[in-house]
Amino acid sequence: YGRFTLRPHPQRAWTRMPRDSTWYGIERDWDAERRTAYLRDAIDAADPEVDFSRYDVVYLVADPDAPGVDSDATKVVNFDRPLRADDSDIRRVVTVFEQHPPDRNVLAHETGHVFDLADLYHRPTDGKGDWDTHVGDWDVMGSQFGLAPDLFGWHKWKLGWLGGRQVVCVQGSADLTLEPVAAAPVPGGSIGTRLAVVRTGADS
Repeated sequence: YGRFTLRPHPQRAWTRMPRDSTWYGIERDWDAERRTAYLRDAIDAADPEVDFSRYDVVYLVADPDAPGVDSDATKVVNFDRPLRADDSDIRRVVTVFEQHPPDRNVLAHETGHVFDLADLYHRPTDGKGDWDTHVGDWDVMGSQFGLAPDLFGWHKWKLGWLGGRQVVCVQGSADLTLEPVAAAPVPGGSIGTRLAVVRTGADS
């Protein structure tokens, strides 16, 4: 909708870390001290080549061929106390631990977390079973493998990408014509109603 632009500036060569990759114990529910060491080491190692003051978000991508890289550990780290580099605060880092090729749409999903969008999948306590029971394929925050890997209209409204004229809060019976959320706006024209909010219960 023209409200957000992501301009990545990738580094063209790997940055060597000061410790072996296996030392960090990379996994989904990561030891906090080892995770902090990984983040600090990565920022320090890249600092001679990267001016971190230029960027709002930092993506740290691990070598997929390095031993001990658990692809399930990919996530966004939000700091209570930001890291410092180049006289600037680093408040959010996306840590990417993927095999090759990486999971489809993984960066779109993790970037959603940068904007405080929550996971919409069900995580079984035993790690087995269906992870996609809440919203299925209909939002990239529910499944980065989904058939419709976009954001819900609700998320686009929350982010300010949809304005009040594109949203109808239904309080009774109504006939609505909804435009596809994924359809690009026509330059100079109205983008129509993209989201209908319908109450389903006393608290929802």
